[in-house]
Amino acid sequence: MSKHRTPLHNLLALFCSVLAFGLAMSLAGCGKAAPKADEEKAVRDAIAEVMDAFKDPSQESLKELVEESDADLTELENYGIDIYEFIGHCLKRFDYTINSVTVDGDTAKAELTVTNVDINTAVEEAGNEISSDMESYSELLQGDDGMKAFMQVYFQKVYEKIDASDKMITTDVTLNLTKKDGKWDVDEESVDALVSGMYGGIQV
Repeated sequence: MSKHRTPLHNLLALFCSVLAFGLAMSLAGCGKAAPKADEEKAVRDAIAEVMDAFKDPSQESLKELVEESDADLTELENYGIDIYEFIGHCLKRFDYTINSVTVDGDTAKAELTVTNVDINTAVEEAGNEISSDMESYSELLQGDDGMKAFMQVYFQKVYEKIDASDKMITTDVTLNLTKKDGKWDVDEESVDALVSGMYGGIQV
């Protein structure tokens, strides 16, 4: 894979933005004064609400998160890439467990285990397969919409590799949260680590 930004990298960045927004939106209601045990349960339930939306990655379950986040879909739309189709392929075998949630004053920590297909290997295999036979795609790349047509073929190849993969990766992830103005904020690095784990170890 190229070190330069690609539509795939942009999709990952978009997904990270949507996930961060989803966590923030769900956790926003957890800032009310409550006994520690109740607050820990509230944080756990809010995280589960977001994770369940991605565990069942339909347009219905994700539409609100995608539309209300500040993610820019312009480049992806120009290539004809559907964010819901992408997430649907990537996360249809995703699963998670919230192992523990602890609250200590204005800080909280959630320990999660996430499992998914090895997306990173699937993406690399698709890229290598196309790169080794670029002559076959030369005609496809001709014309004003050549790159759009090529990227659609490329993403379909990625989807095929993901769907056919039998390699699963399990990752332990820690979400660090801080309460600010009565709302819980999820640390950005924590979200990046969670997204990487949800995508089977791919680098965001």
